[in-house]
Amino acid sequence: MNYFLDTSALIKLYHREEGSTNPEAYLEKADQALFLIIAGIAPLEFRSAFYRRVRMGELEPENMTTILQRFHDDLRFLESVTVSNRLFEEAIDVMDRVAATNVLRTLDALQLASALLYHQTIPIDVFIAVETNLLQVASQYFSTYNPLES
Repeated sequence: MNYFLDTSALIKLYHREEGSTNPEAYLEKADQALFLIIAGIAPLEFRSAFYRRVRMGELEPENMTTILQRFHDDLRFLESVTVSNRLFEEAIDVMDRVAATNVLRTLDALQLASALLYHQTIPIDVFIAVETNLLQVASQYFSTYNPLES
């Protein structure tokens, strides 16, 4: 099965917060081999989210270093959708189709566009994210999606 992980879900694989859903538990329920896909912007968003946690005192810098190293090592197991002009065009199309009636932030549009571009070649079976607004829009494109409560 092919799973697209939005950065918000990807982050939860590396840093659990109390009261937060564990995406690993959801992934472990899958009865077939998993192929994990992420957006090309995910490594940048990933770093931004964890550096924010360091600045806020929620994460020690040495733990940040360990998390970044684990993530870097794991990237070889993740399929990444290349950032390209085509990706931005797809994100603009998504925004034009849904933003008048749905809240869709810029980076979420890029995440969804990444999934949609990948899906044109190889079907994505499950779209996983935390953001409610992103999931609402994604449900218009993917029949199976997993809401991970934040």
